[in-house]
Amino acid sequence: MSLGMNERLFSRQDFLRIAGGALGGTVVFFSVAGCGPAEGGETRLTLGHFSSEQHNIHRDVFVPFAEEIAERSEGRIQVDIHPGGAMGPAEEQFEAGVQGVMDLSYGLQEYTPGRFPLTSAIVLPFLFDNAEQATRVFWELYQTVPELAAEYEEVKVLGLWCGDPGAPHTVNRPIETVEDLRGLRMRSPGRTTNLVLEEIGASPVGMPITEVYDALERGVIDGMVSPYSTMHNYDFQDLVGHTVPELSFYVPPQFFVMNRQTWEGLAPEDQELIEELTGEELSLRGATSYDAEREEGLRVLEERGIELHEVSEEALAQWHEAGEQVIDGWIEEREAQGLPGREVYEAMLELRDQS
Repeated sequence: MSLGMNERLFSRQDFLRIAGGALGGTVVFFSVAGCGPAEGGETRLTLGHFSSEQHNIHRDVFVPFAEEIAERSEGRIQVDIHPGGAMGPAEEQFEAGVQGVMDLSYGLQEYTPGRFPLTSAIVLPFLFDNAEQATRVFWELYQTVPELAAEYEEVKVLGLWCGDPGAPHTVNRPIETVEDLRGLRMRSPGRTTNLVLEEIGASPVGMPITEVYDALERGVIDGMVSPYSTMHNYDFQDLVGHTVPELSFYVPPQFFVMNRQTWEGLAPEDQELIEELTGEELSLRGATSYDAEREEGLRVLEERGIELHEVSEEALAQWHEAGEQVIDGWIEEREAQGLPGREVYEAMLELRDQS
């Protein structure tokens, strides 16, 4: 089973080593998943994520969630949030939740290639206009497709949402046609976008979003495929010169999950409360946050004078043709694995068209 880019288990020993190093060897107070209520009946849950405290998902989803659960439980449940990768790198967030390194974990499925084969349908190119649309489809697929839901059976799912669509951005070269990306080294968020870039003739370079700024600054890559919400969150507006808002290369699916042992150790009334505060409603909160950040990202780019290129109908057809090749390959690959790839893809399109 693939465990992400580093292909290793993220154990409790790893957690203690990283946490100790991050805090200069001082004693840390993090609870380890499944430890149960603290003295006096208080339950403390650790929530780790790799984004900064300034990131929209921290501000708009996790902080309000922690505040709401504390208020609704009259202080009985407390959520300690540890941002910035303090509890593990981006590519190990899901496994950290499975293993009990943290009680609540958040991350992107594309950072662990092969682990979510049917979820990756959401990442297929040129399908969604915004995060809310994609999230409604994603949540319904999770509710109705057992094979997709099985990808999350090791954890308790609290939310599944999508970020805003990712588009191509370059430092120096204007982008309008497929030919404009050929030969460029482009940061890619995952395997599916790798295939789109290869079909076009670009060279995909895989790396977490947290490493992209340095790679752009040092000229390791010529550009990136990334959502507009990342622009001001990671200061990419300082480095990119050209972008194409019309090209929705992908949407990034994301998970917010609880360690299974932690969930089963909660009192029934606490489980009921958490159910009330999570699920589709929380997922849509995440999506709404990303759509708002997309608009802010576009505003920042326009304010900086960065060129927002338009694509002709003829050029758009070429982009979509490249995408169709990748979609056909994805379906064939899933079917060869014994998974209902075509069924999931067609259901996804039907749900999208209804949204």
